[in-house]
This record gives sequence, C-alpha cells and structure tokens, in this order.
Amino acid sequence: MKLIAFTTLLLTFNISAASLDMKPGLWEVSMTIEAEGKTIDPIAEMKKTVAKLPKEQQAQMMAMLKNNNAAQICFTKEMIEKPENFKFDKKGKCTHKLLKQTSNKMEMSLNCDDGTSGTGVMDIINSSEYIMVVNSKGPKGQTAKTTQNGKFLKADCK
Repeated sequence: MKLIAFTTLLLTFNISAASLDMKPGLWEVSMTIEAEGKTIDPIAEMKKTVAKLPKEQQAQMMAMLKNNNAAQICFTKEMIEKPENFKFDKKGKCTHKLLKQTSNKMEMSLNCDDGTSGTGVMDIINSSEYIMVVNSKGPKGQTAKTTQNGKFLKADCK
C-alpha cells in the first residue's frame, strides 16, 4: 500500500527550475499500476483510503475522483511556472531531486526515509496532454511501474 501511495505522490509531484509547457487548470488523470506481476486500480485503492478520512476531507477527495477511471487535479499557473513550490510530502519524509528538465520533459528521482525510491519521466505531448512513467522500488524490494496519462479539461478548476 505504501508503494501505491509513493507512486501516486511521485506522479503528482512536479519539480522544476523552468516552466512546463502545460495549460493551467483542471486536468483529468488516469493511471495504471503494475506491481509484483499484478495490475492495480489506483483509483479504487484511493477510494478505500478516502473512506477512512473525516467527512470534510472525504468530500474534498471524492470531488477529485469524479469517475472510476480517473482523478481530477488542478494545476495552477503558479505550479506550472514554479512547481517546486508545492509539495505533497508535507511530513518531509521523502527527498525529491530534479534530474533533467525542459519545457516538455522532466526526469526526477525520489528517496524516502522508509527505503522507498524511484524515478519518473514526464513527457509533455502538447500543452493539453502528458504521459508519465514511474518506476519505483519499495523498502522490501517490491517493484512497481506506473503509467499516468493527463488530459487538460478546462481552465477553471471548479
């Protein structure tokens, strides 16, 4: 389960020194995860986790998971221009490192205190579409490959 959380974190965590060629606004993000020879539905796993949250947080998270196949994520102009300013690892247990970045490609690595590590490559196909592939390894040696497809929906995140 930690490996899925790590993969989801890495998928949504963008760091860079320059602006990415992406439109700010609401994006639909679909994922497939292959871990230890099995395909995992990350949205179903997220919904199980959301069910354990306080009701206010449940409503907020469920709004992101509007359908069974994808989540909706808001990428603001500030995030795209300076993505290093937002961090999803609020407890500081993971170190993120930008390996290479251009306006249409980003490569990164992540190492966590629990031994989880991985690398991810995000390719911006055009300003309305991206694909990201993350290869990760859990603290007990378990491996996962996650593929994420992002499609721009609209400029307004509401």
